[in-house]
Amino acid sequence: MECDRCNRVLSPGENRYVMTLRLTADFDGHLPSEGDSGLSLEALVAQCEALSEQELDAQVDEVRAYTLCGPCRQHIGGNPLQRAVGADHGGGQLQ
Repeated sequence: MECDRCNRVLSPGENRYVMTLRLTADFDGHLPSEGDSGLSLEALVAQCEALSEQELDAQVDEVRAYTLCGPCRQHIGGNPLQRAVGADHGGGQLQ
């Protein structure tokens, strides 16, 4: 088995960690008008029809699991969103 972040092979009995990432759609109660999204209802329906059931489901709720070694667990745990340090929303270097 390997660490999904650094690809280091994990020895039998070595500490390993499972990180689960769940992305769930959120709804703020606002339905955008055509002017907000630039898409008509018909175009939006056509976009949805072009996607598979699995792709549509993933846009609503997606769960992924990753195996991490100890050092990668510490790195991810210290900055789980990998935010830029000392930068505004405009960009910056990631750790």
